[in-house]
Amino acid sequence: MGDRGLSFSKLKLLQAGVGITSLRQVRGFVTASLLAVGPDRHVLALAAFLAFISATLQTLLLFVVAMVALALSSSQAPSTLISLWFSEVPVTVNQLVIVSAVLVTLVLLLSVPLARMQGWLASRAVGRARQSVIDAFVHTAHDYRMRQREGFLQQLIGEYCQHVAATVQNFTSFCVAGATLLVLLVFPLIISPKIAVVLFMAVCCCFVLIGPLAEVVRQDAMRRSEVNRGVSGQSAQLARLADEISSFNVGGPVARDINRRVDDAAKVLAQVSFTDALLPPLYQFGTLAIVILFVGILLVVDPGRHPNLAALALLMFRLIGYGRQLLGAIQNGSKAAPYVERIRDEVAGMRLHARPLGTVRQVSFQGVVARDVCFAFPSGKQVLAGVSVTIDRGKAIGIIGASGEGKSTLASVIAGVRQPTSGVLTSGGVPLSGIAPESWSRMVAIVPQDTKLIAASVADNIRFYRSLYSADDVVAAARAAHIHEEIMALPKGYDTRIGPGGRGFSGGQRQRLVIARALIGEPEFLILDEPSSALDRKSEALVSETLAALKGKTTIMIVTHRPATLGICDEVWRLDGGTLKRVSVDEHVA
Repeated sequence: MGDRGLSFSKLKLLQAGVGITSLRQVRGFVTASLLAVGPDRHVLALAAFLAFISATLQTLLLFVVAMVALALSSSQAPSTLISLWFSEVPVTVNQLVIVSAVLVTLVLLLSVPLARMQGWLASRAVGRARQSVIDAFVHTAHDYRMRQREGFLQQLIGEYCQHVAATVQNFTSFCVAGATLLVLLVFPLIISPKIAVVLFMAVCCCFVLIGPLAEVVRQDAMRRSEVNRGVSGQSAQLARLADEISSFNVGGPVARDINRRVDDAAKVLAQVSFTDALLPPLYQFGTLAIVILFVGILLVVDPGRHPNLAALALLMFRLIGYGRQLLGAIQNGSKAAPYVERIRDEVAGMRLHARPLGTVRQVSFQGVVARDVCFAFPSGKQVLAGVSVTIDRGKAIGIIGASGEGKSTLASVIAGVRQPTSGVLTSGGVPLSGIAPESWSRMVAIVPQDTKLIAASVADNIRFYRSLYSADDVVAAARAAHIHEEIMALPKGYDTRIGPGGRGFSGGQRQRLVIARALIGEPEFLILDEPSSALDRKSEALVSETLAALKGKTTIMIVTHRPATLGICDEVWRLDGGTLKRVSVDEHVA
C-alpha cells in the first residue's frame, strides 16, 4: 500500500512539474474537443495525418541540414557518411542540398492545407454551436426563457462559443504537436539509440524544471484577466450611472475608486510584463544548459567520436519546443473545454423545455373561449386564477385593471405566447395548444407593450423575417397603421435603416411600425397590449383611427387604461384578483 501511495505521489509531482493538473483534465479536454469537432472528425484525422507527414519531412530536413553544415565546415572531401546504428550511407554534399530543397518545398506545400483545415475546424465548431443555441432558444417555451439570467443568450453565443473555438484550436494544435513529437521520438532511435536515450533524459529534465515557469505564466495571466475585468466592470458602471454621479456630485470619489483599480491593474501588468520578458531567455538558455550538461556526461561516459550528436541535439531542441506546445494546448484547452459541455447542457435544457407544437393545420378562426384559465410564474406567484371569457369573432373587447394584475400575462396566454398552468383555451372547439404554430400565427397577431425594432430597414422591420410579403404588402400595412407618410419623409423611405432599439424614431412612430408589422398578415385576431400608453396626442389619435378602421373586420382585444382607446370596444372587462369581471363600457369611456 505504501509503494502504491509513493508511486501516486510521484505521478502527481510529475504532473505538477509539467503543468498538468490531472489525467482527468486531459481526458476532459479530449472528450470536450471531440464533442465540439463533432461530424468533422475525419477532417481532424486528416489534419493529424498531414501533420505527421510534415513533421517527418521537417525532421529529415533538420537532420540533412545539420549534415550539410558539418560536411562543409570540415576539411573532408565533398562527400560524407550518414551513420546509422545499423549501417552507414555514403552521400555527397550536392545530393544533400538537393534533398534539402525538395524537403523544404514539400513542407511548404503541406503547410497550406494544414493551416486551412485548422482554421476550418474551429470556424465550423463555432458555427454549429451558435446554430444549435439559436435553434433551441427560438423554440423554447416563454416561461423557461424568462427563468434564465439576464444576458443568458448573449453569453452563450458570444463568450461561450468563443471558448468552443479556443477548445478546437488548442485540440488541433495538440494533435499536430502530438504527431510531430511522435516523429521526433522515433527518428533519433533510428539514427543512434545510445545518444537518443541520453538526450531524452535531458528533455525529461527540461520539462520537469520548466513546468513551474509555465505555472507562473498561467497564474499571472489569471491575475491580469481578473484585474482587467474589475476595471471594465467599474467603467461600465461609470457609463451607466453618469447622470446619477453628476446629480449627486460624487465624481471625485468615483474617480478615486476607479483609479485605485487602475493602479492595481498597472502593477499587475508590470509584473506580467517582467515575467513575459524574463521567461523566454530562461527557457531557451536553461534548456540549452541542461542539454549541454547531458552531452558532457555522454562524452565522459563514452568518449570518442559521435558524428550524429549535433543533428540529434538539434532535434531535441525541436522536441522540447513541441513538447511545450503540447502541454500549452492541454492547459489552455482544459480551461476552455468546460464551456463546450456547458453549451451542450444548456441546449439540452432548452430542447427539453421546448414550447408544445400543435398539429392541427386546417382550422379557421372562430373567436376564443377561455375556461378556468390559471397562470402562475415559476416563483409560485399566481396572476390568473380561473379566468373565463368568450371573445366572439368580429368583436372588440377591452381589458382593464390595476398595474401588476396580470393584464399583459393574460394577453400573452390568449396569443399563445405563454402556456396556461391549467384551464383550456379553444377556437371553434379546437384547443389552442393543438393548433400548429404556423396556422395560429397567420390568424393572430400581438402588439406588445414594449415595442422592439430590429437593426434593419423600415420595410424589413414591418416584414419581420416573413419573406412571403411583397413591397406592396409592406406599404399597405404602413398605410393601415397611419405611418406611411412619415416613412416616405425619411431619407431613403422604406429602405431607411433603423438603428438598434429604434434610435431616431419617436415612441409613437415605433408603436405604429409595430402595429404595421402585426397588420401586414391581415390577422383575424389582433391583440394590443397598452397600444397608446406612451404616445403623444397625435400618435394616440392615429392609433385610434387604425383601430376604428379595423373594427368589425378583425377581432380585437385591447389591454389599456386609456378611455380614448376603449371607445371602440363592444365589451370591457376588469382583471381583479386574477379573475375577469365585466363592467360598463360607458362608465370607462366617459
